Amino acid sequence: MFDGQLLLPDGRLAVGDVEGLTRFVRLVGDRGAWNVCVAVDNPGWEARAIDVTIGWPGT
Repeated sequence: MFDGQLLLPDGRLAVGDVEGLTRFVRLVGDRGAWNVCVAVDNPGWEARAIDVTIGWPGT
């Protein structure tokens, strides 16, 4: 669904659902650019699981 860099101004990553029922916030480290890959088990309305991978740029 997404594979690229995100700028995290305060080092926190927040993931939530479209309906606003669930929200996950995690401090991942220092502020700055991070490599982020987000995948789901079934794109669209039928998605039930999400996988988020975070890494330093260049790794």
